[in-house]
Amino acid sequence: ENMPLAHIAAPLLIAQGGADALVLPAVQEQFVQKRCREGQHIEYRTYGGRDHVSLVASDSALIDDLVTWTQGRLTGTPVAGGCSTMSR
Repeated sequence: ENMPLAHIAAPLLIAQGGADALVLPAVQEQFVQKRCREGQHIEYRTYGGRDHVSLVASDSALIDDLVTWTQGRLTGTPVAGGCSTMSR
């Protein structure tokens, strides 16, 4: 119900816990695929074994990925166009 449907000009990173029972991985993947087909640029990363809360725990690989990704945006490092996926 909280899915933005308008195009967002900024690059997006969407992270998904593979064991998330609140935001189901299949639902998130469908959302990402739909937005990508509509031209949104998204980096979609999945983290196996992580649920909704443990995805953002201090020992999660997302933390380092998120800091690195955000630093890249702040320093102007270009992002690849289109959509990409990565599993960790």
